Amino acid sequence: MRRAFAAEGNPAVLRTSRILDFLNGDEEAPWSEYRTGGLSARGLQQLLKDYGINQIARKLNTGDCPHRGDSAALAHAERTLHAVSTAIRHIAEAANHAVTGQASR
Repeated sequence: MRRAFAAEGNPAVLRTSRILDFLNGDEEAPWSEYRTGGLSARGLQQLLKDYGINQIARKLNTGDCPHRGDSAALAHAERTLHAVSTAIRHIAEAANHAVTGQASR
């Protein structure tokens, strides 16, 4: 998500649709394989719900200032998303390797 914001010039607020375009357009990320059609707004919301990201987005969208702890929550969510992304990529690679190994027999 940090790269999505950076690609847009680091705005204070970025539409969910732009974030999803960026995430789903990253060929090295597993989002295109996450579900049919890639990561959805609901899927992104579910991944981020435990980190209070929705509340942060609501505050920013209404012009309210986020709490100081919000940037820590965003950083934690970023680390978690990276870990999930890496795990999904490894699972996909292992599955592809297993299928390729079976197909060559």
